[in-house]
Amino acid sequence: MRGYATMDGGAESAAAHHLTEHLPEGTELLLGQYKITRYLNSGGFGITYLAQDSLDRTVVIKECFPGAFCRRNGVQVQARTQAHIAELEAVVGLFLREARSLAKLEHPNIVGVHQVFEFNNTAYMALDFIEGRNLLQLVNSPGRSLTPRQIRSILEKLLSAVGAVHQAGLLHRDISPDNIIVTDDYDPVLIDFGAAREQATKATQALSALRVVKDGYSPQEFYLAGSGQGPFSDLYSLAATFYHVITGEVPPDSQRRLSAHVAGEGDPYVPLRERTSAFGVPFCDALDRAMTVLPKDRIKTAEDWRRAMNAPPKAEAPTSRTSRALPMGVSTPRSGALSAPTRPAAPSKAVPATKRLPNTQTPKHRRAPLLVGAAAVAVIGGGVLLAPQRGDTTATAFAENEAQVERVFAAARPQPVADVPLPAASTGLVPGTQPEPLGNVLDELPVFASNGPITLDWALVPPFELDTEGRVLSTARGVAVDTAPGSRVMAIGDAPFVPGMDLSDTLRSAATSTDGKRAVIPMTTLSDDGAEAAQVQVAAQIVYATRIGRDLVIETTAGPQGWSSRVVTAPPDSTLRPNDEVIALIATGARFESGSALAEIVADAIQADQPTLGIAVRRGGAMWSADLPLPINAN
Repeated sequence: MRGYATMDGGAESAAAHHLTEHLPEGTELLLGQYKITRYLNSGGFGITYLAQDSLDRTVVIKECFPGAFCRRNGVQVQARTQAHIAELEAVVGLFLREARSLAKLEHPNIVGVHQVFEFNNTAYMALDFIEGRNLLQLVNSPGRSLTPRQIRSILEKLLSAVGAVHQAGLLHRDISPDNIIVTDDYDPVLIDFGAAREQATKATQALSALRVVKDGYSPQEFYLAGSGQGPFSDLYSLAATFYHVITGEVPPDSQRRLSAHVAGEGDPYVPLRERTSAFGVPFCDALDRAMTVLPKDRIKTAEDWRRAMNAPPKAEAPTSRTSRALPMGVSTPRSGALSAPTRPAAPSKAVPATKRLPNTQTPKHRRAPLLVGAAAVAVIGGGVLLAPQRGDTTATAFAENEAQVERVFAAARPQPVADVPLPAASTGLVPGTQPEPLGNVLDELPVFASNGPITLDWALVPPFELDTEGRVLSTARGVAVDTAPGSRVMAIGDAPFVPGMDLSDTLRSAATSTDGKRAVIPMTTLSDDGAEAAQVQVAAQIVYATRIGRDLVIETTAGPQGWSSRVVTAPPDSTLRPNDEVIALIATGARFESGSALAEIVADAIQADQPTLGIAVRRGGAMWSADLPLPINAN
């Protein structure tokens, strides 16, 4: 009988025993057809037991028990709260469907599933039992190391097994040394499909939350629930497993490698060909390709890997550690800030974008539609951006829309106040910069149409807190001393202060000049004793809001450490979450070094019909890989 055995009842099993709500020994399932004899282990998806069937054969029982959503009531499984009922039902349903799919897999190197059933308000799989040791135990056992020939043979068989899983439309998602059993005849068996997902469907977002990640073995896309995954994801885990088997060391985890890639640093992963000469260059290079950080650069199928590892070696000059090409495809980092490589050089003046507003004679721009400026309404902080309804996008309508936007801009654009001096110390602007008229901010923002899937707008963050009478309660750093706490704001620009006025809109209307990061606001103030009035100029931070589709809003601001982009709102099915910091493009490492750079890059991607854009985000102090969903190109 083929089998399945992973635990020897050691300390690890004992520790897990106390942390899970497992069934006690002697519990009968399916009206006595199975009897639990021993708890083995548990994870986010379920609990594994050793059992005897009605014919006294040893089997393994896998119980669907997503602990995040359920708890034990006697032997019954029930939702933790009323709100978890639908999630638990969805996970159990997916468990059943995947178990039935796995039961159809007939492969000598995949654990056999001989029964799937519902009981105790959940679902179970009865799996074959195998005598053997897992790869992790073999690696850690002195005197039982595998030979290169044995390792190659085991990998060949597992590639065949993993290929069969992928051809069935499934992903394993938990390949690691402890989930590969090796028999006494050195025949490998892939086990523990508790994390398996149907590749072609997204039946429930609930299961996405039950991530199974193992540092060193999981690719970076496994760390973010709902991210794009495929056969290449399992192949990364398989490559990491055999890297450990061959070198005796767990490879650096993919999050650390992703962070190095985004920072333009060298990959901490040392290629296998530099660690061993026992397997030949094609074998090592194939494994290294399967372990590249970016999914687009990896080997895509198990069969491609098998062919690559068995290809005849090519004559080539030896490489050194200092001159090697990084597996993830990172080139030598450029000095200074990273920027999108296909963009024209930015103008010399300090403005936040790289393209001027096209005039009405310009033919239709070959980009995705982008809306900007006064034609959009931004509510900064709440993350709401309202755009005109989608309309005609013919060349004629396009030119008319651009002309209308330009007329609105021209009418709304405030003029510089020539009579008032602009001392740099009182504005909070970057020292040494010469402020430009505010109109340049609008000129430099890219405008492609007055309707479309992307909108870009800007607003100002008030540099002070006022009470209902206009008295300054507190000020931000860099605000003029004449607006110190206690003084009273009498007018902002030409608008008298009125209790209840929309401060954000008033500031925007009154702004006169900018360095692309902050805007200058002329104000009239009255000293706290009411004896002296003064005209002052203060600086307010500019917030650029990029709206992608209907629900994704990202705000970009400039700070002491450079430009920063944060997610304000995101679709519920997106891998992005509010407050995620958007760092850079995954593919190129390009960072967003202006208020409009994100919108421009997204527009390029939409024009190229890309469904998503791979980006690096920082969440909870860690770097993640996320897929930024892109709306369909309307052009």
